[in-house]
Amino acid sequence: MELRFIPLDYDTIEINERLYVRIFGRTDKGERCCLFDHYETYFYVISDRGKEELVRKKLLEFKGKSGIRINKIEIINKRLGEKDVKALRVFIRKQDMGYFISEIKRIKEIREILGHDVNIITSYISDSRLAPLVWHKVKVKNLEESPLHNPLHSPFHRASELDRTRASELDSTSSRLNDARLECLCFQVIEISESEQILFTPKVMSFDIESEEFEIGKGKIIMIGISSGGLRKVITWRKM
Repeated sequence: MELRFIPLDYDTIEINERLYVRIFGRTDKGERCCLFDHYETYFYVISDRGKEELVRKKLLEFKGKSGIRINKIEIINKRLGEKDVKALRVFIRKQDMGYFISEIKRIKEIREILGHDVNIITSYISDSRLAPLVWHKVKVKNLEESPLHNPLHSPFHRASELDRTRASELDSTSSRLNDARLECLCFQVIEISESEQILFTPKVMSFDIESEEFEIGKGKIIMIGISSGGLRKVITWRKM
């Protein structure tokens, strides 16, 4: 099915040893929704010219050592500053990246290592182009139809084992996610087909509090100023 929605927030969760980005947002019908999109973290290795295949073989020798899990290594063309270079894109678990990089720095043919310090969400938004506050058309499927869901042993029913820092549970009969932040419809992303920038005015309110003392929590409040759209008010109980 096709879903039109606007992303508002992102986080990550690991399910069955695979990393997923969760995208929280609203559909064009005003419904809260959460999309699950599988994502592989990576970094770049720049080697001496003509040594890309040699370095690739040396990197693959680390596969399985000390629990390091390398998913794949690609040799690609990359723009680096004003130069076009050959680079190795190494897909690896984020938790293995730091130790792995400290080990491969010993390889003499490696000139530079890039991208390992980029935040996962920043990297995902750049790659998927699923930018926040922009309307997107996305092909999705319900979690009941997805490999993520198993009615006999749903990973979302055992979320504490999969993600100790973010408890979330899926009601398999209604396909609704009970997150600490909200309840919403849940889908797995199949394809991001189209993006559309629509200007809109968010609902924002600003306020300012004036008191008799500079220190926070001390002194009586003298007045409160409020501004939101066409609303501008000053609330006070003192004669001005």
